[in-house]
Amino acid sequence: MLETNAQIVDETLTNKSLVGRTEIRDDASGTRAVLEYQIKTMNILRKPIRYQVDSGPIIVPDFGSTAGMQVERFDIAHVVYNRPYKGEFILRRPKGRSSRAASCCTRSPTTPWCWTTRVATRWSPRGSRP
Repeated sequence: MLETNAQIVDETLTNKSLVGRTEIRDDASGTRAVLEYQIKTMNILRKPIRYQVDSGPIIVPDFGSTAGMQVERFDIAHVVYNRPYKGEFILRRPKGRSSRAASCCTRSPTTPWCWTTRVATRWSPRGSRP
């Protein structure tokens, strides 16, 4: 696992595929999910050393869902982060799924990627894959 911004930037510059890993938890139920996904877009700066992951779409569990079938308890999302303990999922949700999503999608009806949720958990790019 890559631990520092410098390691992440150096590994990105090797032009090998990177894999992201995100751990999310539901405090109410104690449920935990570990998501692994290929990082499609990595923005970097050499000075000051910084990075930003923007990847997706990925499948993310919706811990608050009460859908009858477990397969329906997931969202499609893009993942965005630039530090280990704070990130966002930009969720693809249809109009009417929530009032916030509905108002966002009304402004841009052709772009359903409109619900953002911040997650405080562990995010990390992992080492290269050949």
